[in-house]
Amino acid sequence: MGKTVAIIGAGPAGVVAAIALKRQGFEPTLYDKVDPIEVLKETLRTGEQGVIQFGETGGTVSLYGNGLRALKNLGLLDKVEELRRVQNDSMVFALQDGSDRVVRNLHTTKPGEIEPMYVLRSEFHALLMRESNFLGVKTFAGKKFASLEETADSQVIVTFTDGTIVEVDFVIGADGVYSGVRRFIFPEAPLPTIYGCGYVGIVDLGPHPSGINVKFDDMMAIHMDPIGGHAMYNSTYSPTGGAFNIIDWNKPEGVTSDDADWKPYLDLPKETSKLAEVLEGWGMKQNLVDVVRTAKRLAPLSLVDLPDLPVFYKGRVVLIGDAAHGTLPTMGQGLNLALEDAAR
Repeated sequence: MGKTVAIIGAGPAGVVAAIALKRQGFEPTLYDKVDPIEVLKETLRTGEQGVIQFGETGGTVSLYGNGLRALKNLGLLDKVEELRRVQNDSMVFALQDGSDRVVRNLHTTKPGEIEPMYVLRSEFHALLMRESNFLGVKTFAGKKFASLEETADSQVIVTFTDGTIVEVDFVIGADGVYSGVRRFIFPEAPLPTIYGCGYVGIVDLGPHPSGINVKFDDMMAIHMDPIGGHAMYNSTYSPTGGAFNIIDWNKPEGVTSDDADWKPYLDLPKETSKLAEVLEGWGMKQNLVDVVRTAKRLAPLSLVDLPDLPVFYKGRVVLIGDAAHGTLPTMGQGLNLALEDAAR
């Protein structure tokens, strides 16, 4: 049996799959559509030669028992633990004005279970990329999937939009909720649909040059407006670093699945001020409004409904992570299920 594998998508799921396969004697190669020019800029900025950097994307990620066990089985847990700078012991649920607080204990209840971890997505991803690079896994940027074809001699020919063609034994689609691989092998499957929108941001906690003392009330909390359909989630990933997600369950007008590649805003003062005014209109607590106003990075996001598939593979092609299955955005299980997929 041949052992070459093309992994489409070099996000956390794809990289963990590459690490797992490499350690099992396979020859995986990662392909990602990320802009190679941006990759070069980030590589020069960080000095991480030979390791593709994907920049400061996303906010924090929640690593729970199932995802942490997958990392442990791959020998990655100790390295990931180094990213843990604080321990969030509880989650607070409250209305947007801070009233009706309910506190949920986040400690594990099973003996020997690993405590949940909340880390920056960009740092977690960079750690995985370094490990993959150390193992000799090649990663190619600027490779957007176009099509594939299985041959009579049990090979898979993959074509990318830039004209690159590779021939491998297996293909893994780890290219996210808008997966081109999923769409190609299951053309009859319903497409993902956007049912809401939001934002993800990063903020420095403490004194701000504007004079605002930027702070959360709790290390982890969700402030909700159940009638208006709005919510803000905040988490603390270090003594001076925080992240937030703002969700609007009202379907945005004029937004389609073609808007999947939303990137961080460049005009931060304009966008953060505009969003802060929106939160004020929702009746959100003033200190949370100030968090948004002083954010050092802000990017839009979409809430997507991904219809179920009866199976996640076809022939020599398999889907993992968000390319295969969606989860409720409030469960914090998207990444953890992807890690389980990749490590098995």
